[in-house]
Amino acid sequence: MAFEQFQPPSGRYTPIISVGRGGFGLSAGFARKYQNEIVSPDMYGVKLFFDSERQAIGFQIAPLSEDGVLKIKQLQRGGYFVPARAFMVQYDIDDSYEPRYTPREEVMFGGKLFVIELKKKRRSVEQQ
Repeated sequence: MAFEQFQPPSGRYTPIISVGRGGFGLSAGFARKYQNEIVSPDMYGVKLFFDSERQAIGFQIAPLSEDGVLKIKQLQRGGYFVPARAFMVQYDIDDSYEPRYTPREEVMFGGKLFVIELKKKRRSVEQQ
């Protein structure tokens, strides 16, 4: 067996979904890993789902022609932004939650769903 030298990749490769003001960020690593599913932000967007028992959000890539699909914006850094202020207000998602999550893949609603389970930020000792 022959050794091969590790070459660190350029850019980010970890798929991350971030919760921010007014929407969700899909990291450059997410965009890179799932580039075959997103294809083009001009043709595809995201459907959002919420599970109140698990405090989980599901993201499904879908054609813009389907009902309930939110248009995504491509970011210069290589990721995407999903504007979702109404969704966040409806489900009371604010800055009291951790900002970054590694999504888990589940199959439901006729396709792949990227799921994050929201976690409240830990309060520091000074805040208690």
